[in-house]
Amino acid sequence: MFGMLFSLKEILGKIGGGREDLQTMRTPAYATHIFETVTGLRFVINTDSQAQSCRSELEHIYTNIYVEKIIMNPLYDPASG
Repeated sequence: MFGMLFSLKEILGKIGGGREDLQTMRTPAYATHIFETVTGLRFVINTDSQAQSCRSELEHIYTNIYVEKIIMNPLYDPASG
């Protein structure tokens, strides 16, 4: 998954003049929804190809779960990996 998203982002960056805003990729079998933070952290979810955009759900996961439970945790040490 990482290689595919990295390649698509590179191609979009070259075609779009530096703007690489990939939010949803659809195939006949599935849809991949991507939310990338300012720091480059990516949240990805695969859904049925008929599903609507999941951007708001991915933003919710980032702001209300990741930031609240991981980043604001006093025991979290970013240097430990």
